[in-house]
Amino acid sequence: MKILILSSSAGNGHNSTANKIKNKILEKHSDYEIEIIDVYKSFASKFKSWAMSDGYLFACNHFVKIYNHFFKKSEHNDITTKDTNSSNRDTYCFLTGLLNKIYDFKPDLIISTYIFCTVGLTNLKRYYKIPAKIFCMTLDYGISPYWESASCVDKMFITGDYMYEPFIDKGYTKNQLVVSGIPVGEQFSSHLDKQNIRSILNLEKDLTTILVMKAGFFPISDKNLIKEFEKIEKPLQVILINGKHDKVKNHLDKIISKCKSHHKYVNLGFSSEIDKYISASDLVLTKAGGLTTTECLNKNCPMLIVDNLPQQEIYNKQYLVENGCAINLNKKYTISNAIDDINNGKINLNNMVENMKKIAKHDSLKMIIDEVEKIKPAKYTKEMTANHTKREVIKNIDRARKQTIKQAINKGNK
Repeated sequence: MKILILSSSAGNGHNSTANKIKNKILEKHSDYEIEIIDVYKSFASKFKSWAMSDGYLFACNHFVKIYNHFFKKSEHNDITTKDTNSSNRDTYCFLTGLLNKIYDFKPDLIISTYIFCTVGLTNLKRYYKIPAKIFCMTLDYGISPYWESASCVDKMFITGDYMYEPFIDKGYTKNQLVVSGIPVGEQFSSHLDKQNIRSILNLEKDLTTILVMKAGFFPISDKNLIKEFEKIEKPLQVILINGKHDKVKNHLDKIISKCKSHHKYVNLGFSSEIDKYISASDLVLTKAGGLTTTECLNKNCPMLIVDNLPQQEIYNKQYLVENGCAINLNKKYTISNAIDDINNGKINLNNMVENMKKIAKHDSLKMIIDEVEKIKPAKYTKEMTANHTKREVIKNIDRARKQTIKQAINKGNK
């Protein structure tokens, strides 16, 4: 079996998911040949590649309101615009390289972890034959724009039952949709005794413990973050995970050293044991990325979710707050307000834990692998060769897309 996994560096979630799926498949089938491709880094221009990775992070850090404006504007698309909306032409930058890669590698299955990769595959299939089966998945709790333009898939793994009807409305069939949840590492589904794991991690056993997941475009400054914790009278244990940036860790160390705190701060920097630290915590302060929130959800650890987020994370936050799994922070209701309400009994964390148990899905990876194992070998012909030029591919796809639009207009007029 040969599997091609398509990903993107637009945030860390897509690449992380691609690697988790690859590793899980190889655990059971070491003879499978699996390759992961970041389509923008591999096939698009350097500028386009930058725009999809560093440019995306820059926009979320500094221009999130503008980013959200265009995100919301794109939501006006529906199934009637699937052939005309901008997502189609946005994929033209990598289509030639992707087509040649498919015909060179000859996969039996293509798994896409990013919506625009799937839109690109949908565009390719307008004109070119792709024998491989195609899988895709949602990695958020909201439904992003453009899914109507990505309906070429054989299996679409969606986050929850509530997504079923919206995807049907976007042109998907019942046979395409699998309600799986968001795939995260299986270690996040294991139950670890809180007191025992705190002992193993050299943490205080009896202090209320808050884990701060500060990696990425975290919208609270280091100074304001510590200032909020210092407003809380009851002693806390605060674990800080900052990613691989030493400057961030060192900056936090300096701020913490200057305040004569009654709290215990454990500033880790990077950690490869996030699952253990979530198990050791009573509460996680985080953004609302799909993977991070799912890891907390599967560990049944309630969340404090910050404000000023990109639109897809706003939808994740809304879903989790509405289901009683997270607490919504904003300018008027801050970290210290929320923790004071927990300490005085206004917010019951045990109730939140029970709510999380109701909606957590622990078998997402297994469900994907079960479908992978059903795939039969794809049949490629001699004509399917990796020698296509950009001019030819774009011309053929553009012509096929315009023909599809014309047919839809004629059908509408009748």
